[in-house]
Parts: sequence; structure tokens; C-alpha cells
Amino acid sequence: MERKNNIQAIILAGGLGTRLKPIVGDCPKALIKVGSLFFIEYLFKQIEFCGISEVILAVGVGADQIRKVFGKKWNGLGLNYSMESSPRGTAGALRWACGSSSSEHVMAMNGDSYFDVDLNLASEWHFQKKAEATLLLTRTEDTSRFGNVFVDETGRI
Repeated sequence: MERKNNIQAIILAGGLGTRLKPIVGDCPKALIKVGSLFFIEYLFKQIEFCGISEVILAVGVGADQIRKVFGKKWNGLGLNYSMESSPRGTAGALRWACGSSSSEHVMAMNGDSYFDVDLNLASEWHFQKKAEATLLLTRTEDTSRFGNVFVDETGRI
């Protein structure tokens, strides 16, 4: 679909990995092996399947390691890197990375979470609704760690 040429994916892949540090040491979360792939490669596969061809990796801790492993290309995906001059938190990293996007639309993803979803359907829904932003959510019994999002019958938050 032509619209996919106008979407760039941004993956937030610069976190400290505090909870995993005792297990993985200084390895960035994006480079943890899950089966035969690095974790972030599962996200790359989703993005590639969706027809998006450019990804911006918002990196921080472990940026050099991630660049060394992936360089400027993964399969058919072009990889660019965004690194803040000083940490601005999760939303700050996303806003900074958006500044280096050449696309009208961005699809932002957390680099340490996998959400089994058809990104083609999600982006189509977004464009059909003429939405300013679309969040992909999941249900969970215990929301104490994440908080709640309330959605009305039309899908609006």
C-alpha cells in the first residue's frame, strides 16, 4: 500500500534495563537472544511484514553495541539512529526521534515489548478513522503496574 511509504517506525531501544541487569549484565535489552534472534529482530520482522521500509532506533544505553550488530540495514529495512544529547525520559526520546523522521506518520514501538498484532490492520484502522494518534492496547487482570486506559464504544480514549 502506498501509505506505508509515508510511515516510519520508531523503536525505543535505549532503556537502562535495570530489572534485567542481574541476568544479562551490560547487554542492551534489544540484543538479548530469544531463540535464534535478537529480541529486536522480532519487531523488525513485524515492521517489515507491514510494508514499512525505514526504522529509527531511539538508542541510549548500549547504542554502540546495537549499531555494531545491525549497522544501517536489516534485511530490507533501512536503519537510522537517534540519540538524545541528554536523557529526556521515554516521551522525550520519542519526541527527539520524531525530529529526525522524514515521514508524515510514525509508528512508535517499545523495544522491550512484543505485541502479537497485525500492524497492517492497525495502520488501516488508524487511517480509516483519520486518527491523530492510535494506541494498541491489551487487556490484563492486574493493571496496578501499568495503569488503566478507558475506551468508549467508538474506540476513543
